[in-house]
Amino acid sequence: MCPLLLYIAVMHCEKTEFKAVYFLAQKLLSKGVYFNTTTFTDNPVLKATFEAATEKLGGLISAAKGNTAKRKERDEQSVVVFNYMFEELPYVNKVADHNITIINLSGFDSNVLPTAHPLAPKVVIKDIVKGTQPHTAKVKIGKLGGEEIYKKEKRTYLVYVFADITTEMFDIGCAVTNSRKMIVENVPYMVTKYYAVVILNAAGKNEMSAKMKFTLTD
Repeated sequence: MCPLLLYIAVMHCEKTEFKAVYFLAQKLLSKGVYFNTTTFTDNPVLKATFEAATEKLGGLISAAKGNTAKRKERDEQSVVVFNYMFEELPYVNKVADHNITIINLSGFDSNVLPTAHPLAPKVVIKDIVKGTQPHTAKVKIGKLGGEEIYKKEKRTYLVYVFADITTEMFDIGCAVTNSRKMIVENVPYMVTKYYAVVILNAAGKNEMSAKMKFTLTD
């Protein structure tokens, strides 16, 4: 009897999404089919070939920043790496035979509907600077790494404003969906305030960042 749900390995990226392609390729190398060689013994694409293509893509992603001439080469290499991974898929699905545990070992995603989003990771405030408009301050946070870079989920970034370092009472300085646009308005001049950032997603609010002191000067 066939199971009610057949698990298969899939690729949740397009060949043009070079960052997502590169990330998945790195995943296959570091903890997937090219790492779990006891399970995946006969890969159709040799590790040396795949690793070289992935490293080339990574180099071109860096080189293409601000360099229009390199972008075409980067996009073409993204297609090469994508096609290698696409060639791996039938092999992985044959080995896994709908076993979700083996699919997870491969490094590929499965077709299973995702579970509820986990809470977003705690962020770090890098800096708080004077805004472009009077009585405004801009809060800057550090970039999130790893899989966070490629997550496509709705997030709201909340800036909490505290009167002092010890109080638990706060005002919400702003609530935005773009982490680069955390602008707090109605900031008084020459009054020290403490700022923190919380991310809200489908799972709820994450752990609040550490507070950072800032005084807006005229």
